[in-house]
Amino acid sequence: MEGHTVKTAQLMAASALISVFLSATFCAAGPFDKEFTLKSIMGTCTVTLPDGKISAAEEGKAYPYGATVATGRKSSAVLELSSGNEVRVLANSTLKADQKAEDASDKTIRLREGRIQVKLQEDFHKANKFTVETPTAVCGAIGCEFTAVAAPATCSFEVQEGQVLVSGAGPYAQWATELDSGDKISVSTVGKTITTVSNNGGKFQLKYKGAGGQEHPIDLPTGTKVDLTIQLGKNEQGKPVVKLVIAITNPDGTKQQPIETIVQLPANTVLPETPPGTPPPPTLLEANTTGTTPTPVGEAGP
Repeated sequence: MEGHTVKTAQLMAASALISVFLSATFCAAGPFDKEFTLKSIMGTCTVTLPDGKISAAEEGKAYPYGATVATGRKSSAVLELSSGNEVRVLANSTLKADQKAEDASDKTIRLREGRIQVKLQEDFHKANKFTVETPTAVCGAIGCEFTAVAAPATCSFEVQEGQVLVSGAGPYAQWATELDSGDKISVSTVGKTITTVSNNGGKFQLKYKGAGGQEHPIDLPTGTKVDLTIQLGKNEQGKPVVKLVIAITNPDGTKQQPIETIVQLPANTVLPETPPGTPPPPTLLEANTTGTTPTPVGEAGP
């Protein structure tokens, strides 16, 4: 009888331990909340609701996805996705917080301009998906901390911890790169034709799609710059294709032999129409890539 009692107690203890373990697992990897909450508001911060109504942000209030958050000069706020998962919105920033209509665990921050600091739980990706979109690049995150800066023609990312996947914005982008802790990258564009990817810190690879859709890696030591020129057209069979020209500038300023590849696009791809009399897009030699943009992450200002 005593042995039976001991065995029963052991089974109950084991069952309780398993319950605690499963509870901790599901809590740690739980889904994002259905609404986001604004906290730690400093200075001027406004919220534009999906119906267009604009009001001052309220501390601790939950807002629906589809809303736009904007901060003013010397202002900031924390956008909480769920406990332990947050986005710090710094001064002079504008972003739209979105989610997929059919999947509330798939969130997107559309950063139009400004700077944000993202902090996510290590295992959030087991039950969620999180993406930061800028006008020039898209960043998919895995449990980590990273900073993103955006402006109309440039963006930059710096990873403090974990991993992110950065790829080109738009349906014709043919490149991507994985960044780890300490890696820093900036991406700028000239129109929709030329993209410049620069390694501002760390060492990583840029992968581009070649013929047949196969990925090809390019090593990017710190200081390397890659210019990617995209030309849309049709092949001899009349199917839509994209021609990719890759020009690499080494850290010492020397240039590598350009790489050219043609990738077939899906048959249902609709190519943009060029109005009659419109000049062709600029080539790398004709493009003017200078301009006034925010200082990319990892680079010193003037």
